[in-house]
Amino acid sequence: VYVKSVFSGESMFHLRPNVSKLCLAFLVEKLVEAGLEWMDIQMVTDVLKAMGGKEISRSDFLRKLLLAQEANSRSLFGSL
Repeated sequence: VYVKSVFSGESMFHLRPNVSKLCLAFLVEKLVEAGLEWMDIQMVTDVLKAMGGKEISRSDFLRKLLLAQEANSRSLFGSL
Protein backbone atom coordinates (compact mmCIF):
# COMPACT_ATOMS: atom_id res chain seq x y z
CA VAL A 1 0.00 0.00 0.00
CA TYR A 2 1.53 3.34 -1.09
CA VAL A 3 0.06 6.61 0.19
CA LYS A 4 1.76 10.02 0.38
CA SER A 5 5.34 8.74 0.00
CA VAL A 6 4.86 5.97 2.57
CA PHE A 7 4.93 2.31 1.59
CA SER A 8 3.37 -0.18 4.01
CA GLY A 9 3.83 -3.86 3.32
CA GLU A 10 1.05 -6.34 3.84
CA SER A 11 1.08 -10.09 4.38
CA MET A 12 2.90 -12.10 1.77
CA PHE A 13 1.27 -15.10 0.15
CA HIS A 14 2.32 -17.39 -2.65
CA LEU A 15 1.46 -20.46 -4.63
CA ARG A 16 5.08 -21.66 -4.82
CA PRO A 17 7.78 -21.67 -2.13
CA ASN A 18 9.89 -18.51 -1.74
CA VAL A 19 8.11 -16.55 -4.48
CA SER A 20 6.95 -13.91 -2.00
CA LYS A 21 10.58 -13.38 -0.89
CA LEU A 22 11.63 -12.85 -4.51
CA CYS A 23 8.79 -10.36 -5.01
CA LEU A 24 9.76 -8.50 -1.85
CA ALA A 25 13.39 -8.26 -2.99
CA PHE A 26 12.22 -6.86 -6.36
CA LEU A 27 9.90 -4.39 -4.62
CA VAL A 28 12.67 -3.16 -2.31
CA GLU A 29 14.93 -2.63 -5.33
CA LYS A 30 12.24 -0.48 -6.99
CA LEU A 31 11.54 1.47 -3.79
CA VAL A 32 15.25 2.26 -3.40
CA GLU A 33 15.44 3.36 -7.06
CA ALA A 34 12.49 5.69 -6.36
CA GLY A 35 14.31 7.23 -3.40
CA LEU A 36 12.41 5.62 -0.54
CA GLU A 37 14.62 4.91 2.44
CA TRP A 38 12.27 2.76 4.51
CA MET A 39 8.98 0.90 4.44
CA ASP A 40 6.52 -0.05 7.15
CA ILE A 41 6.63 -3.83 7.45
CA GLN A 42 4.26 -3.85 10.44
CA MET A 43 5.78 -6.99 12.01
CA VAL A 44 9.40 -8.13 12.03
CA THR A 45 9.25 -11.80 11.09
CA ASP A 46 12.30 -14.06 10.79
CA VAL A 47 12.18 -13.67 7.01
CA LEU A 48 12.00 -9.87 7.16
CA LYS A 49 14.72 -9.75 9.80
CA ALA A 50 16.94 -11.83 7.50
CA MET A 51 16.28 -9.26 4.76
CA GLY A 52 17.25 -6.33 7.01
CA GLY A 53 13.95 -5.57 8.72
CA LYS A 54 14.13 -4.16 12.21
CA GLU A 55 11.79 -2.82 14.85
CA ILE A 56 11.86 0.89 15.63
CA SER A 57 10.24 2.87 18.40
CA ARG A 58 6.83 4.44 17.93
CA SER A 59 8.35 7.92 18.15
CA ASP A 60 10.89 7.06 15.42
CA PHE A 61 8.09 5.62 13.27
CA LEU A 62 5.95 8.74 13.66
CA ARG A 63 8.94 10.97 12.84
CA LYS A 64 9.71 8.94 9.68
CA LEU A 65 6.04 9.01 8.73
CA LEU A 66 5.84 12.78 9.06
CA LEU A 67 9.06 13.32 7.08
CA ALA A 68 7.89 11.01 4.31
CA GLN A 69 4.52 12.72 4.04
CA GLU A 70 6.20 16.12 3.84
CA ALA A 71 8.53 14.93 1.06
CA ASN A 72 7.66 15.40 -2.57
CA SER A 73 5.49 12.51 -3.65
CA ARG A 74 6.53 10.95 -6.92
CA SER A 75 5.27 8.04 -8.96
CA LEU A 76 6.87 4.83 -7.78
CA PHE A 77 5.60 2.46 -10.37
CA GLY A 78 5.92 4.35 -13.63
CA SER A 79 9.12 2.47 -14.43
CA LEU A 80 7.90 -1.07 -13.68
